[in-house]
This record gives sequence, structure tokens and C-alpha cells, in this order.
Amino acid sequence: MDKIVIVNPKYEALAKQIEQLPDEFDSVGRTLYRGRNEVKEIKLGNTTLIVKRYQKPNILKQLQYRFAKTGKAKKAYEFAQIFHDLGLNTPDGVAYILIKDGKKVVDSYFVSTVCPGRPLNEVLNPAAPSPNLIDDLAGELAMGHIHGLMFGDLNLSNIFSEKVSPHHSKIYFIDINRSRKYPHPLSKRQCAKNMMRLSYDEPLLWAIAETYAKKQNWDGPEFAQMCIDELNAFKRKKVTLGLLKGKHITYDQYLKLEK
Repeated sequence: MDKIVIVNPKYEALAKQIEQLPDEFDSVGRTLYRGRNEVKEIKLGNTTLIVKRYQKPNILKQLQYRFAKTGKAKKAYEFAQIFHDLGLNTPDGVAYILIKDGKKVVDSYFVSTVCPGRPLNEVLNPAAPSPNLIDDLAGELAMGHIHGLMFGDLNLSNIFSEKVSPHHSKIYFIDINRSRKYPHPLSKRQCAKNMMRLSYDEPLLWAIAETYAKKQNWDGPEFAQMCIDELNAFKRKKVTLGLLKGKHITYDQYLKLEK
């Protein structure tokens, strides 16, 4: 087995400890999430880091990574820098690690700094959402879209807010490895498709989309309706896929299956 370790020069002092993470991952740290991937909070000396071990790729994924596709760990590391270059907040990409058997990637890790604040699904109350927080979020989303960024896995659990003044919060994005970068601003339809899964609570999604539209100088209700339409189309598609797989389910049941 070959180990490829790429460390951000800013964190070079931790390089030797980072190299040992694949060997020690199962026995150290505090587990934050365990599903298809596993996320741990691990201390290296006086520095607390977040380490994500991605699900081992199946044969098809191994072929994709071998011949063309960039792996998730490497993409997460690269997009952290892209976000920073655009003025968007995300935890520092500290390192990524690939374990290879010949040309096949059999294991991969992404190491980042800890994200400040709390996730918006805990902070943003759908019954009485904070206009200031929605405005801060809308501004960050618009800035990314104007610079051609399609946010990956864009939902409120992957967006954190850190209070910096009585009326404003700093917005951070996590789980960004599925993002895409285009050489031009996103179209209105692309923005709606990107934002539709921010929240399955339609009034909350409408409020975010309407505020966002003002940042783009678009008609608020028209764009908000576009987001709702995209969300409903997505729901129908997922329910149809469930039926095709022999699962006679509602969309709410589908969401529970996804968890």
C-alpha cells in the first residue's frame, strides 16, 4: 500500500502526526458522525482538527478515480482554497491523505480546522427566522454564484453561523467537496437549482430566496417561486425513483430512508 499525504504549508509543523492518522484513526479522537463516512474530532498536540474518512470507493468509483475523477478528499482540500480565494468562509484545508493499492484508491481522509459557530438548522427558526441572519446567508450565496460557484451539498446543516455583532453573523460552509466552479456567473435557473434543498420548509426557503434575489437585483417572488418549483420537481423525482425501486413511499418517508 502506498500513502500519499499532502499537507497545507501553513500546517507543516503537524505533518508527521498527520501522516499517522490512517493508522490511528480507529483508536483516537471523538466521533462526531458515523454513516457512509466517518467524522472525528482529533487533537494533534495543542491543535484540534476535524478528520473525515470517506467511505471506501466501490469498483466503479475506483475506476473513475484511476482514470479521470478527482477523489472526494482531494476535492475537499482544493475547494477549501477556492472558497477562500473567493472571500467565502470555510474551515482551512489542513491536509488530505490517499491510501492506494497500485493505482486504486482504497481509503481517503480530509483534515480541516474546526468550524466555528453552529449549524443553521439549529439556529434558524423556521417559525420566526432572523431577517439579519437570512440577509447574511443570502449575501454569501449570491457572492459565490456571481463568481461561478455551485455550492455542493447546500443545506442548512452544512452551513454554520458565528455571531460577530448584535445584527450580523459570519457564514461558513462545510462538506464542500461536491462543489463546482464555472468560469462565468450562474444563471438564474442554476441558482434556483442550487438553492432548492436549503430547506424543505417551503416558507423558510421562500424567505431565503426572496432576500437572495434582492442581492442579484432580481424579482423576489418570481425567484422564490422558481426555487419552490425546483424543490417540488426534485421531490417528485425522488418519489418516482423510490417507486421504480419497488418502494411505495411518500417524500417524507424517502427522507427518513436517506438518513
